[in-house]
Amino acid sequence: MAASRMMFNGVDVEQILSDAEVGVEANLDKSRTVKIGGPAMKKPDLLAEIAAQRKPFLDVLAARNELEAKIKARDAALPAVLDFVKKYDAGITAELGTDPNVKAKYGLPSKKAKRALTAEQTVRKVAKMRATRELRGTMGKREKERVEATGDFTVSVGQTSQAPSATATPAPAPVVQPAPVASNPAPTQPSPAPDPVLQSVPAPTGGDATAIA
Repeated sequence: MAASRMMFNGVDVEQILSDAEVGVEANLDKSRTVKIGGPAMKKPDLLAEIAAQRKPFLDVLAARNELEAKIKARDAALPAVLDFVKKYDAGITAELGTDPNVKAKYGLPSKKAKRALTAEQTVRKVAKMRATRELRGTMGKREKERVEATGDFTVSVGQTSQAPSATATPAPAPVVQPAPVASNPAPTQPSPAPDPVLQSVPAPTGGDATAIA
């Protein structure tokens, strides 16, 4: 239930009564009287009337504070209460059995079996589950296993030291060695023998002259 409030000139009347009580107590002279919708009131009478008007609000405030204290006490006792209920259920069950009708007589509920779904309800449940997972972008184990990233995943990682170049160093050009010189030189052709020189020999005296090579 929503709290009831009454406003006067934009201010809650409860607040006005509280401020009025403080103002009359601090400022109104005891010898002065004030007419409040009827006979004139002196200071004590006016303070008594303001207090009477405030009483319903103060009673609610006191009840609210008391309720908050009782709620805190209840919450603190919940673990002990639950422990007692479990022990009570175990004791009644051990003594009287597990018959739900018997336990109900002692204020104990029984675990309700899950109602089996019809074929149509099962299909509707599965369809709703799949649609919900699609909207949320969630996947099952098998769907996750079928997902594989594609595309270019080249990554450049900075390094503090100069990485060795991946370019291969060209092999040195082969050096052509001169053909080996034979240790025994090839035999030279002998120079042709000079033609024989014909010399004239003086013919002996008294005989025939004969040319001798």
